[in-house]
Amino acid sequence: FFTPKLGGVFGDVKLSGGAILNLVTNNLTAAGLNITAGSLNISAGRTYAFSSIVSAGAVNLNLNSGTGLTVGGNCDLSGFTTLSGSLGATLTLAGNGSQFFNPGPTALAAQVILSGTGRYTVTANPLVSDSITINSGTWNWGAGLSHTIGKIKCTGGVMEFGSSTVIASGSGPHDFSGLSSMTAGSGTLRFTGTGVQNFIPKAGTTYGNVQIMGGGTVQLTTYGMTVGSLTISSGTLNLSGSGLSHIV
Repeated sequence: FFTPKLGGVFGDVKLSGGAILNLVTNNLTAAGLNITAGSLNISAGRTYAFSSIVSAGAVNLNLNSGTGLTVGGNCDLSGFTTLSGSLGATLTLAGNGSQFFNPGPTALAAQVILSGTGRYTVTANPLVSDSITINSGTWNWGAGLSHTIGKIKCTGGVMEFGSSTVIASGSGPHDFSGLSSMTAGSGTLRFTGTGVQNFIPKAGTTYGNVQIMGGGTVQLTTYGMTVGSLTISSGTLNLSGSGLSHIV
């Protein structure tokens, strides 16, 4: 067990040797988190802030319910063998300047939140997450990756699709309306839900490729959609009752 000093700020925190480290009682703020072996278990209802995260080797991270993990710089989760979490756990990327985010090889059972003024680019591995919220800063989906997100919410900031595919798997609403700008690139927005998926596009912005492939119904609301290429291979695009104009 590791009980941090209440209100203290640590330098780099390093975990090695294969131990299971349980963070308990107090919140933790540290310059960096470096894990090369073992498991890190973050207690429920606690918040932790690191300037960066580096992982390598067979390591495990468990975010319990209500845990808030904030990273102020690069976030490399590629070394984690397992990433487990509970409902309400959050990973906030809050850096400034140019940063990267490597989600790692396994699904991230936490809500991903982008804040700050930095530009985060997803690298190496696709992001598989329950949800992503973009409040500020710039989010770049990277090159040639295929991400799966349960819910997409944008209240501000910038989104860049790059050449990646973003799979919206849950019912949403998948709300892009709050973005200050969006760059479609050669990327794809793909809906794969089996029920009703609510889609609120960014107004006045062209999506490069939109695909409906899950057999469900994509319901457009609030704003019209402009898209370079629309593919419906399985499912329904519902425009009825919206009173909106769409351009394909």
